[in-house]
Amino acid sequence: MRLLVTGAGGFVGGHLVDYLHAEEPGVEIHGVVLPHGGVSWRAASGARVVEADLNDPAAAAAVVEEVRPERILHLAGQSSVHLSWLDPGGTMRTNVLGIVHLLDAVRRQGLRPSVVVVMVGASVFGVTSTGSSAGSVVSVPPDPPGNDAASARAASLPPHATRGTTNASNASP
Repeated sequence: MRLLVTGAGGFVGGHLVDYLHAEEPGVEIHGVVLPHGGVSWRAASGARVVEADLNDPAAAAAVVEEVRPERILHLAGQSSVHLSWLDPGGTMRTNVLGIVHLLDAVRRQGLRPSVVVVMVGASVFGVTSTGSSAGSVVSVPPDPPGNDAASARAASLPPHATRGTTNASNASP
């Protein structure tokens, strides 16, 4: 099986590549990192490093065409609240258009891989805390909310909310 892991140069992605290689050594892992980005797992895991910026549709298409993944774990994204306030447009491009470019490339290649999109961070969903003595859980909005949270919510909209847009699961090539 060919597995594409985006965001493989990040903290979670790097640990995931190491874990997957140890647990499933027969899986062909291709880890996408930013050009000139560092990876902690390069020598140890045997996974193949693919340098690409998913903000560039041509780069996303080249990765998909070359790897032809059967499974995709999409972890790439900008999760820093601080950076989201410094560059909200860049955060939206990275967190929304990155997955759009990736899925559009998949659609154009006529592939139908299983795709898991992972977005992490308290700023995305808020923080939970115990409320009453009965142990109920109350959602507390993040303070301050980051633009990374907005882009995560936009990328995870249900299909009916994006009607009329390109969707790799139901669009024809």
